[in-house]
Amino acid sequence: MPFPFRALRRLTAYAVVVFITLGAAWVLDTRGRDAAARQECRAHVRLLTDFVRAEIIRYGPPADTGRALLERLDERLPLAFGGGRRMICEDDENGATCSYATRDFTRFPLTGDRSEWLVCERAGHHVDGLFVGLVDGSVQFVTREELGLDPDEPIVVGPQSTCEPLSQMTHDAVAGETAAVR
Repeated sequence: MPFPFRALRRLTAYAVVVFITLGAAWVLDTRGRDAAARQECRAHVRLLTDFVRAEIIRYGPPADTGRALLERLDERLPLAFGGGRRMICEDDENGATCSYATRDFTRFPLTGDRSEWLVCERAGHHVDGLFVGLVDGSVQFVTREELGLDPDEPIVVGPQSTCEPLSQMTHDAVAGETAAVR
């Protein structure tokens, strides 16, 4: 009985089509999950920006900043972040107790520029940038390039940052937390 080369070619062709289809489905699923995670992060930053803006409108620039301000706001926030972990984004793998940072209003008072940052992610969720909430209420994704960072330079949030807007933010990290991502 001769070897069925035609059947083997058909089987190989089917296998290639199946592998290509599975690979494409995996890529699309990964991109879909990343897009969903980005939308969730944007929504969190939007919510926090709205609360900080309302605080400023009602009472003026807050005396507390960073985690202290966010914890105070956390008491008034709806269950937007999921029970008991409202200030932790699901994608935060930094071992953080808070996934966000606020402007250090004490060291960097508002100047009236509507593009000043109020809230930002602490870094770590997206390797290509982070979401920021501005005084005018908008939320933008700021890329590494827009921050003036090299591709291999870590995004650092807080006074130790080499990027001016990021250095004006604070998250009041506790020992063991990291706010940098490569």
